Amino acid sequence: MRHRSSSMRFSSRHHSRYTIPLPKGCGIAMGIMFALLGIALLAGGLAWWQHVNRFVQSAGHAEGTVVEINESRDRDGNFSYSPAIEYTDHQGQLHKHRSNIKSNPSMYSVGDKVEILYDKDRPDSAGIDSWFGLYFGPLLLTILGGGFFFVGTAVAVAMMYSKSSGKPTNDPMNDPMMQQPPGWNQ
Repeated sequence: MRHRSSSMRFSSRHHSRYTIPLPKGCGIAMGIMFALLGIALLAGGLAWWQHVNRFVQSAGHAEGTVVEINESRDRDGNFSYSPAIEYTDHQGQLHKHRSNIKSNPSMYSVGDKVEILYDKDRPDSAGIDSWFGLYFGPLLLTILGGGFFFVGTAVAVAMMYSKSSGKPTNDPMNDPMMQQPPGWNQ
């Protein structure tokens, strides 16, 4: 009786040894969850967009003056700057708005004139009249929602198609890496 070494052959062509078999339907469920998250983000982004549009249509307009530039530092030690703006509302009262939009370098200098939008019922609730300041957040949320919806739907459809195509997927017994090399039991 000849003794053969019991070594396994490994091939770099097969990436399946790095995958973990998933329960049937798990990929479909994950795709559906991503798609649902995408729908929620899309709905939130569109609702935010409508809220901003309603605010812009009903807001009071005032010309403000940048009175100071606030400096802040993040955890990495980088500086950013945001303006503080004084404006007078429709009743003649003076207000000061500290913008939450930060930049480096500063987008404004002390003395700059800036268009302000404010809530007529609560004049302290204001913002700089700029497309970026008003619409960037809703746009980003809508884009993220669309991305999650598209990827989730694509994954769910791909998983459903692969399950119904008749060819086995995630079956460790059909994995070439799990099969015995020729002459293993001789």
